[in-house]
Amino acid sequence: MSNSASLASPSSPSVIWMDRELLKACSNGDLTLFNHLIDANTGILLSTTPHKNNCLHIAAMLGHDEFAQEVWSKAPSLFSGTNIDGETPLIAALMAANVSLASDIITAATQFMQHEDLEEGMPLNSMLLKVDSNKANALHHALRNGFENFALQLLDIEPRLSEQVTCTDESPMYTAARRGYSAVVARLLEIPSSAVSGPNGESAMHAAVRFQHTGQDYTAVNGNGGDAVCEMYKQMYDEKALKKTLKWVS
Repeated sequence: MSNSASLASPSSPSVIWMDRELLKACSNGDLTLFNHLIDANTGILLSTTPHKNNCLHIAAMLGHDEFAQEVWSKAPSLFSGTNIDGETPLIAALMAANVSLASDIITAATQFMQHEDLEEGMPLNSMLLKVDSNKANALHHALRNGFENFALQLLDIEPRLSEQVTCTDESPMYTAARRGYSAVVARLLEIPSSAVSGPNGESAMHAAVRFQHTGQDYTAVNGNGGDAVCEMYKQMYDEKALKKTLKWVS
């Protein structure tokens, strides 16, 4: 049995605190020191800081990509680990604007986490659906950092990401519409269960119109063109709500 297979899940009741030497190795991306420590005691791979960051969190936050790859090759269970703010290593990488590492995490997690678990479902999907303390998921963070293609990749793997909203009722649809990510909006519109809410009682259409992110058809809401925008957003709202919103921005 490999070391990674024999390691317990990071959700195990026992807590192993990370010592200074391992923290140093993770913070500096020092593979030589890391492997020396792991060879002496494999169990410390599951240790965490007081903030509950594991080795993979730290590597993701600090951009130590090669170090991160070494970590997950030894303990793929760390993909699902969450810190005190509910952040997975994937979310940590996205918050650090490291889309390259985020993509590598998805590729590796797909390889390591595709087996079926009768109690938790597919581990990869369960990991992707985890949210931070603000209830933002990986899709929210990808969109906030401008990673449109990565957002589309996430939706292909787990469409239910489109349903989750933050503590302020911000849906992925709202964020995509606000930033003008037309390809992501189009993909979200293909998912019937996609949430459309935004902060302060707004909607994704409010965001699209107010920030003038309706693409080539923006002229429609100014009365200078056809009704392409109206038709697109009728998938989210009835005609009464649509007219109310257009009046609101006039």
